[in-house]
Order: sequence, then structure tokens, then C-alpha cells
Amino acid sequence: HKLNKYAFFIDWYNHTIEDIDRLYRALNDIANLRTSFRQKPVRLKLLTLINDQNIIDNLNVISPQPGTAIYNKSLECICIRCKNGWIGFQKIAYRKSMYARDFQNGYISKIDRFVFDSIHNPLFDHIYDRRLPS
Repeated sequence: HKLNKYAFFIDWYNHTIEDIDRLYRALNDIANLRTSFRQKPVRLKLLTLINDQNIIDNLNVISPQPGTAIYNKSLECICIRCKNGWIGFQKIAYRKSMYARDFQNGYISKIDRFVFDSIHNPLFDHIYDRRLPS
């Protein structure tokens, strides 16, 4: 496959934690993973897998909607809901690159419910056709 700009985007409704982790490991040396907020590009940096069940349980109570972003102080990352759980990023580039805490203070804390846009990624088209419904 020849990579186009959409290969780096995350589809929060359809990508699993494993999909995002693989995409990050495969493409991060080329460019950052991307999403968008209010049609403006956002680059996601320094992926963090969330393994603490207490943190996951607390996040699940807050919001089940894919794309929802919540800052977690103990992990120092932005936790984002995907198809089957939560994944974290320690740095975000929205207008300028910043750590998760700064993104929380500058953007997330000012909005009632912060949700990233879900953007179709054509790299996964052949996989979606073979997956069994959840």
C-alpha cells in the first residue's frame, strides 16, 4: 500500500486498542498518528497503554462515547475512548505541541465534553470486512 494522509488517522468508533497500538508502532517513525477536533488537525504523540483496571473503570463511568478525551493525572496522559477501551497519549499537537497536562488546562477543561472526530482510515478496510460483529 502506498501511504496517503488518511493512513495516519484514527477512527475511534472502529479501531481497537490493538489496532491503534499497531498503527502507532508501524507509522510513528514516519509521522505522528492523527485525529481532529472541530475539523482542525491534531497530532498524537507518546502512546501509553492503560493497564490499571481502576483507572479504566473510572473512565468507563465517565463516558462510553468513542473519541472522548479525558486527562488522567496519575498517568499524566490524555485518555481517549476507542472501540474496545481506552488508550493514552502523553503529548498532543493542536496548533502547537504540548504535554497532556497543558492540553488539559488549555482545551479539555474549557469544554463540557471533549470528543475527537472519528476519521475513516482506508488501511483497515480489508480488516473490517473480515471481523465478526462485536
